[in-house]
Order: sequence, then structure tokens, then C-alpha cells
Amino acid sequence: MPKFDYNGNVRIDGGDPLTVNIYDPYGKLYEYNCQDKQCGTYTIVFRPLISGNHKIDIRIFDRPISGSPFNVDVTKHNNPLWSFGKRGRGENELSMPVSVVVNDCIEREQVYVLDPGNSRIKCLTYDGKFIGHLDNSLDKLRRSSESDSSSSGEDENHDREIDRQISALPQLKPPKIKWRRASLPTGAPDTSNVGLWNIMRKAIGKDLSRIAMPIILNEPLGLLQKLCEEMEYSDLLDRASQTDDPHLRLVYVVAFIVSTYSSNHYRTGRKNFNPLLGETYECIREDKGWKFIAEQVSHHPPISVCACDSPNFIFSQRLQAKIKFWGKSMEIFPDSLNVLTFKKYNETITWNKCTMCIHNVLSSDRWIDHYGDVLIESSLGTKSRISFLQSDYRTRLNNVVGDVEDVNGRLVHKIFGRWHEEVYCGNDKAAKCIWRQSAVPENSKRYYGFTRFAIELNELDDDLRQQLPPTDTRFRPDQRLLEAGQIELAEKEKARIEAAQRLRSTSTFAPKWFKCDDDSYTLIRDEDPSYYYWKKREEHWTGVEFVQLW
Repeated sequence: MPKFDYNGNVRIDGGDPLTVNIYDPYGKLYEYNCQDKQCGTYTIVFRPLISGNHKIDIRIFDRPISGSPFNVDVTKHNNPLWSFGKRGRGENELSMPVSVVVNDCIEREQVYVLDPGNSRIKCLTYDGKFIGHLDNSLDKLRRSSESDSSSSGEDENHDREIDRQISALPQLKPPKIKWRRASLPTGAPDTSNVGLWNIMRKAIGKDLSRIAMPIILNEPLGLLQKLCEEMEYSDLLDRASQTDDPHLRLVYVVAFIVSTYSSNHYRTGRKNFNPLLGETYECIREDKGWKFIAEQVSHHPPISVCACDSPNFIFSQRLQAKIKFWGKSMEIFPDSLNVLTFKKYNETITWNKCTMCIHNVLSSDRWIDHYGDVLIESSLGTKSRISFLQSDYRTRLNNVVGDVEDVNGRLVHKIFGRWHEEVYCGNDKAAKCIWRQSAVPENSKRYYGFTRFAIELNELDDDLRQQLPPTDTRFRPDQRLLEAGQIELAEKEKARIEAAQRLRSTSTFAPKWFKCDDDSYTLIRDEDPSYYYWKKREEHWTGVEFVQLW
């Protein structure tokens, strides 16, 4: 980028008081590197994290240079050589394609597409024409290959090579993965005409968890589902469960803890639905290897608990939070106990949560910050302290720094990164990336800033409808109506449901699936099969009495 002086002459030296702000499509600031060439030219380098229209504002003496701000359209990918198919289950359709392999072992190349959404592998020619499916179209594959061979005069070696490949195809069995939705039924409603100040001014300094808010300020996810959302990067725990070094194992756990905050970065600052007393939420992810159950066990104070079981680990959490409104910002103070167990190493790890703050709550330019210390302690004596550094409005760096110490308090690993993007372990120049956030969907801003994982959490198909208990969050009518864009009906249902809960508040209540031990809650398991959630689910809830919540 060359610079010109006031008279339009090219500058031949550097040292200008240059300020640069680079915004992503959500208005979030990017970090960048600006190099002064000392000849009137500057190089600005930044790495886009998402596709869409980015804005680059360049100023000198706080005045924009000519043409600033500049718009940069970041595309998701370069123009492809060719494209194939659309979403579906037909011959020329795909569902959740995850990998592409080009086979160049024979003279005529072929392309294989792993399509787990349809439980098959699709075979294409090198120029994108359909040949067959490896699961049920081997004869067609043979006929196509023989036809190509005879027309081009290829020798018998080619035929034998084709026979060898086809004989190996039945061994390729793609995993059967449940197809999940990629978007919500409708986009988020417009809140620009909502008089937030008239609603919020009476709540300054009060606990918002006790104050009813208009449903248009909610997102179509409940707090119990939000707890499940923290398991998005559970693969870090799987890696930790196979790491014999206790210090490196704790590094993976730290990366997982940081990742649990990442989905908040693109959120629109809307509020989760408060769970009703006795409300539950389950999530079974065969692709991730775990099953999750959560229950609202107390109303005043509001306490949510959950348990996630995997062959590699057992995770549980108790969460109680207070929400304070300060006029321009809203702070969430969590009182949380997180417990992670690795049976293989007979190790239990515990940690707390840091503070969350939503800035500019009365404007459309809301942004979320996390700050405070998270102390991670292992029963083996190792520990870690991670500091979430408070960001300011201009930079919003979202930095985290910390370390892992041995049983004697000596530094073993240095950890740093940004909670919305990545975590590194090691020294600055030789650090290894432990975790990086997955790309958010292109339409995420339209759908409340949800990640793909969050979009899937409230999905309810016919098969699942027959298996869930009536207290599951997916059946909550006001939340489902909001997801469908029916705001007025959702508001009426919300008022009805909350009124019914107030009537039930005088009756006694005991958690159904978790047992209380002092101030902690644990999932009831095989010691009492009549109250073991997963056991009763297998029995189709026979003999279980449920409170009517909705």
C-alpha cells in the first residue's frame, strides 16, 4: 500500500501514524501485522477466519485515507475445476461428504467421495461423471470400467487391475452416521425496533435470572442444551485419555476447557431459555462416542447439572449463575463445578468457570468477553491456571495465557492462545497448536450466530420423538415456536408455561435422575436401576411418572 502526502506526491519515507481496523462480517476486529517498508509503502497482513464481506479501515492522524474503508469479499473457496451433485440420497446427490480421494493407480483416474450421510462411497470419473457406489453398484463400476477399457484399446493388465480394485471394495465400509440438519427453520427475528431501555432500565443491578424478558431477546436454545454445546470439541478429551504423560494430558484438558467458550464469539448476545424445574435434555452422538443427559434440579436458586459418558472419560458439571445488568453491559457470574474422570489413569480433574460479560446490550453492536482465572487441579497433583484476559472495545483479542505445573509446582508447559480461535503449547516461535476452532457456517449470522453443532442441538425427528421423555427440552413449545419464527405464539406459550411453573412451586420436588450429595449432584447409575436414565430409556420409560411441564 503506497502513501501520498497532502499534495498528492508519493511518500518516500515511513513513520506515518497509521491506524488500521479490520472487521469481519459480524463486526468483530481482527488482529493483523503491519510492516513499514520505510519508503512510503506499508504491508498489512491478516488471516480471515470466515467468508463474507470484510471491512478494512485505514487512517492517518485519525483521518481515513482515500478510499477507506475498503471492502474485501472473502470467499469460502477458490473456483472449482468442476462441481458435482446436490444434497440428497439419489445417484447424483450427496449428504455430508467429508473426504475426497483421487485414485491414480490406473491409467484412467477415478475420484472417490466418502459420503457417510448416505453410508456409501461414491465413485466418479476424473471429470466429475457418476460411475457407481462402492456399497451396492460394483457391477456397474465393472461394466463402466470394461467399457472404457474396450473403447480405448487398453490391455488385459488394466482389466486385472480393475478386478483387483473391485474385489477390495466390500472391505470399505463407511461408518453409519446420522444425518443432521445444517440450518434452522427460520432466521433470527429483527430486534431493532424493540425498546430495550424501557425493558432493562428497571433491572439495573438486579439478578436477571429472576426477571421475565421478552422472548424475542432469546435464542432457540435452552441452558441445558448450552451445557451440551460445550462438548463440541470432546475429541480433545479422547486424545487426553490416550496420553500417558500426565502433564501433556492436562494440556489437552486445558485446550478443551478453553474451547467450551469459543461458540460465544459469534453469538448475537441473546439469552438462553431458562430451564423449568424438572426439565431434561439428552444428546447421543455416535459420531463422537458419547451420550449426554442434563436436568434442572433446582429453581431458586437455579441449578443445572449434567453428565456425559464416553468409553474414554466421564464428565459432569453443576452450574449455578447470577446475571447482573449494569446499564450498558451484562455480567454472568458462574458458580460451577466441573469434574472429569479418566478411568484408565484413575485420575479426576476439577475446574471452575470464569466470568462472562455482554457489552453494548442496548445496541446492535453487542459483543461477548470472558475474563478471570480458571484453576484446573488433578487428583495426581498436577495443576494448571488459565487466565482469560479482559479485552477492550477496539482490540477484542480474547487472549488466554497459562501454564501446567508438576506436583512440585515447577513449570512444565506454557499455554497461550485466544479463546475464540486456538490454543498453543510451548514457546512463542516453536509452539504447537493443540486446538483450533472449526469454521462457522456461512449463514451463521442469520441463525443467531450458531455453529453447526449448535444448529443440531434442538433438532427433533420422528425417530427421536418416540424415544425421548416428555420433559426433554426439544418438546418445549415456546422455544420451538421461536425457532420456527412464530414470535407472538411463542410469547403466549412462554407466559403460560411460566405461570404453570409458579403454580407448581409450592409442591415438593426431588431430582429424578441425579442424586444430591452436599452441594454436588451425581447421575444415578446402576446402583438404582429404577432411576438410571439410560436404563429407563431402554425400557421406554415404563413405570416412570413425569410432571407435565408444558
